[in-house]
Amino acid sequence: MAIEYGFFNSLNDDRLYNADTFNTYFQGLIRDSGVYDTLPGKLTVSATYPNSMNVEIDVGKALVKGHWIKLTAPEVVEIDEANVYLARIDRIVLRCDETLRTVSIEVLKGTPSSVPKNGRAPLQRTATIYDICLAEVTIPARATVIKTSNILDTRYDDNLCGIISALIKQADIGILYEQYNARFMEMQEAMENWQASEKAAFQEWMESLTEELTVEGYLASYSKTVTGNTASPISFIVLDMTGYTYNENDTIIANLNGFSLVKDKDYTISVNEGVATMLLVPSLKSNDTVNVIVFKSTLGAPPDINGDLVKY
Repeated sequence: MAIEYGFFNSLNDDRLYNADTFNTYFQGLIRDSGVYDTLPGKLTVSATYPNSMNVEIDVGKALVKGHWIKLTAPEVVEIDEANVYLARIDRIVLRCDETLRTVSIEVLKGTPSSVPKNGRAPLQRTATIYDICLAEVTIPARATVIKTSNILDTRYDDNLCGIISALIKQADIGILYEQYNARFMEMQEAMENWQASEKAAFQEWMESLTEELTVEGYLASYSKTVTGNTASPISFIVLDMTGYTYNENDTIIANLNGFSLVKDKDYTISVNEGVATMLLVPSLKSNDTVNVIVFKSTLGAPPDINGDLVKY
């Protein structure tokens, strides 16, 4: 028959029960794997910082596939030394081994990686071996101590471990909050230190850059005046002032009989073999006068030019 029941007193050994029968007695009421939340300690994993690379598991009790394990005194677990170049994540697990008939504490050493979470060792969950993870410990490159912020509590993750509570009692996440808060505070402090360092470095760079860019400027000016004549209208003015070489960035101010001329409307500039010519629209007639002033600026040493120089 496929019917099971129990327990009854044995008469002449007709009611014999094995460990599996007892381990599944509370099946359906509580989890078959997890940490008891109703008992002191709760197998909390904490750092022994600043003393060593060890972590400590507090007292408490757990079930792993129906088999119980209880720590009546804190247990110190040794973590292997850090990698020189890369960080890794180790897992602190409780392992039930049906073949060895044991429930033990194990450290699943991760693989050093530039992305440590990708190197975490997988939990073993087979027909004979079952792991539940109490915590994950991040070991930074070249670390010599384990800090509270390096420990991630996974007891409350149902996929990794899980909590066994009284039927109407909620789990206490105080320890989990403390660990997350410690990690947050350390990250915040690191960010503030980084910001202060970067701000100081930027300020120093700006000050040095300002000193390097403190240069003298010079403004050279050239001028020419052309008057129309009765023989023929003047349609262009050659900017052949002594020492002047045209550059499109030069500032040109032109006035016709006291009225300003507008570039590309009243005149255009044509350059031939480095010599600039103003093409006038309209042409100069008799008694018309055009005054042309050109400003050329330069930074650093005074330019090798013959125009009037003004330092600024």
